[in-house]
Amino acid sequence: SEVEWSFSDGVQLSGAKVTRAFGSLETMQVKTRAGRNATGGSVMFPQLAPARVESSKKECAFEEFDSLISKEMIAGSTSDALYALMEFYGRSDLHPKQMSVAEAVLARNGVPEERRFDALLMLARSAGLENPEKALKAYRTVLQSPLLKRARFAGMVCEAFEFALFGMRDFDLADRMIRHYAKQLKRNMRVLVGMEFDLALQQGQSEEASRLYQELLSFRTDSTEIRTAAVRGTSIQAKVSMLLSQGKVFEAEEAMRDWIAASPQDRANGSFSLARARCFRRRGWNRGAVGELTAAIQGDPLLPNLPDVEFELALAYSDLGDNEKATELFKKISKDYPNHRLAGEASKRLGK
Repeated sequence: SEVEWSFSDGVQLSGAKVTRAFGSLETMQVKTRAGRNATGGSVMFPQLAPARVESSKKECAFEEFDSLISKEMIAGSTSDALYALMEFYGRSDLHPKQMSVAEAVLARNGVPEERRFDALLMLARSAGLENPEKALKAYRTVLQSPLLKRARFAGMVCEAFEFALFGMRDFDLADRMIRHYAKQLKRNMRVLVGMEFDLALQQGQSEEASRLYQELLSFRTDSTEIRTAAVRGTSIQAKVSMLLSQGKVFEAEEAMRDWIAASPQDRANGSFSLARARCFRRRGWNRGAVGELTAAIQGDPLLPNLPDVEFELALAYSDLGDNEKATELFKKISKDYPNHRLAGEASKRLGK
């Protein structure tokens, strides 16, 4: 019969041989049972640290530790072990095991409210593709929590709204969210108008979108702010690119909200839409990326970065399995912009 292993930290595994990760070098008690036969013992570590010490902050070590953590181990962990796993997987945005860890924490009794809040936010962000309704429910609970600091409220509303509009592609839900949170956002009208602008663009309401864009620009009332907007926007744009290259998707999204507040004119020149679409694709929101980029091109068919926007759009179509549209765009880039740095990459995608 199968061997059942029960460790003193709450982890339970099964199999003739098992592999697991330990959070410290402290002696661990273990009991085993196979049918009616049972025994026990200890897992002991040397007094001195092992010759090779790895930090989970290093990518190679993170992957090694991750490979030793199974869903069964997560489910059988003690509360303290789960908190450690939350911190561990919190270092990797959108890691596939975040959902299991968050749900395991939320299923426990006696979890401190701060830990429960962190688990809800992790669940909201990680469950979007597999279970959007579960993610939406988690977002709503986060927004109702007294632990959500006032300074973060508007940004969190934006994040939940973007999930509805670009992740779920539910325009009615996005509209209801605007109306629901409008009163609470009265002190941050820039955020509210930005959400209305996004919805108008995605619904193809060009006149309304144009009006709202002018309203976004009107928030720059200070002459110094107007002169420095482009410089600040360029600086934040570079920060967003750096964060995305490091896999820090949610920090990048927060920086993008600062970007558009500092330089709202970038909503019309393609640079913001390009960076945003890259964030969406990292989250698996390829339909949202297509919507964002298509709206940008429709708003200005002569965007200064049109080849980049069209290339990103082609990648989104490719991820969606729409190879016909992806191929059409790759051909256009290689033909219309032969000297552009992406022309060669487009040709490679076409197999040339």
